[in-house]
Amino acid sequence: SLMDFSSCLTFQSSKHVAWFILFILSLIVGAIPDVGEYVTTLIIILLTFTRFGTLLCCCCRRNEQPRTAGTTDENNDHIISNEVAASTVPFIDTNNEEEDLDMIHVEGQDCTCTCSDRIGSDMLEVSSSASQVQEGPNNDIILEEEEGEPNHGCCSCRGDNSQQLCASDQRLFFLDNVKIFLTALVVTHHVTCGYGACGERSWFLIIGLYENPFLHNFGNGFVTLNQCFFMPLFFFISAYFVPQSYERKGHERFLYDRSKRLWIPATLGTYVVVPGCFILSELVGKANTNNDDSSSLLYLPFPGHCWFLYWLLIMNWCYTSLYDSTTSLPWSAYFEKLPSTWLRICAGTWICGIAILLVIILLRSSSFASMPLVFGSLTCDIFMFYLGILAYRNNWFRKDEGEDGRRGEGYSHYLRDQLDISIWTLRLMVLVEGVGIVFLMPRAAHGLGYAITAFAIAGVFCLDMSFVVLDFFQCYMDFQTPLTRFLSDAAYAVYIFHPWIVVLSVTGFVWIYNRIIVHDEEAENQIVFDHGGLPPVTSKTELIGTGNGASTLAIAWAVTTILNHLLIWPIAWCIKKCIPSIF
Repeated sequence: SLMDFSSCLTFQSSKHVAWFILFILSLIVGAIPDVGEYVTTLIIILLTFTRFGTLLCCCCRRNEQPRTAGTTDENNDHIISNEVAASTVPFIDTNNEEEDLDMIHVEGQDCTCTCSDRIGSDMLEVSSSASQVQEGPNNDIILEEEEGEPNHGCCSCRGDNSQQLCASDQRLFFLDNVKIFLTALVVTHHVTCGYGACGERSWFLIIGLYENPFLHNFGNGFVTLNQCFFMPLFFFISAYFVPQSYERKGHERFLYDRSKRLWIPATLGTYVVVPGCFILSELVGKANTNNDDSSSLLYLPFPGHCWFLYWLLIMNWCYTSLYDSTTSLPWSAYFEKLPSTWLRICAGTWICGIAILLVIILLRSSSFASMPLVFGSLTCDIFMFYLGILAYRNNWFRKDEGEDGRRGEGYSHYLRDQLDISIWTLRLMVLVEGVGIVFLMPRAAHGLGYAITAFAIAGVFCLDMSFVVLDFFQCYMDFQTPLTRFLSDAAYAVYIFHPWIVVLSVTGFVWIYNRIIVHDEEAENQIVFDHGGLPPVTSKTELIGTGNGASTLAIAWAVTTILNHLLIWPIAWCIKKCIPSIF
């Protein structure tokens, strides 16, 4: 396997070496005391602007879009090949972005085929049962069936190494539903951070940051387990749709669409959403402090939760540059089906666990290039993105049917059938790993042995929990209803804008608590924020209620969580409908 990886690096040495050197240099810069965290954040912002922002600005200025594979030139004289479409020469295209997909009905094949090539110079008949293209959360291209017209296995339209990318294009509804679940989990996670579960400097406005049963028995464990798997699983699902989108659109059009769907929301989050949350938290802090704070409000542009979009841009960019050199990926032979139990344990322990611990020890920082450095981050995110690409290439989720329509022998598109253990054994492993994480993580700071063990278990938990979630949704949630369609449409905008609603809801609780529940301004249980209005704004005031205020925190958390979901999803859906090309 090392020889395969070495040959792969040699074959595309210039591309690989450039990215590898950039990554190592960024780690070195990130290790600079005090300023490394901010310098690496600036680096990733500048990198994404250089590749995506300038591309978008140039095309908008010229009213042009990059060529798409399989399109005609301006005079309709001939068909533009994939090689020409992958070049940087733009062309004027007044069509909607979602019309760039060529749905071709291949004569003699009873299927609807998504193909970026034309056969010869003849225009093939477009199938009346062609699918529509929908942009899902986080810029994932998802093929959506027309109602009543199921898609079948697709023929092989390419004669090169990307032949397998033209597999069945039926929509995988369970992946939509997984994204809805993960987005709701992100919102709930950040609400929990607002009530002190993530520690200091972890959120814009924090209350209840003191020892209490709510945090000890629920909050800390909830956010710890979430952090281990939910963002890596986001990377996995996002990566799953990258190969088919890149094959269909070509190099420049693919990056152009990523500029619109990822770079613009990331920039909006960095310069509008996150600074707005900082300003609101400053106002709340100034209104509820015992200090005389006459300082002016601070405008602080920062990626915040949009770090995910910046890193997704970088990983997409890496994929395109490496794919242009070769379609092979190192160690891909080991992932033709789901990783075996021993392979998951080894990869989880070393790549998703020990590796990130070494990075944290090296950098001694809470973040790297705006990505939070915790269990389930950086190396785990990169590895899950890699697995997502292999999952699509090796058809982990797709039915493999022969010419007679029968399933290939020994193959199943259900994840549980590809496991070398029963699904209940995997679920039991996840339960044991979760208990071990909750027990060991608070002790990780008291000794290197505890830290190594905790991070190793967290790395294995990341992979196992991700596959348990995918299996559950594939078996029991592989459908679409009007409600799930509504939630799927709104999910991406929910991720971008939910911090405003979370901060507003916590602000509302602070006002109700100080003005109604504890109406005496001199009472020691009034919520008071430390350091005046300097962000992030934190309160360590003990609240009234049983269990050292735990009951009050629990009720406030539950009500706030429900209100956040009731408000943000309809608002995000309206934003999606107003700006469909971006959200």
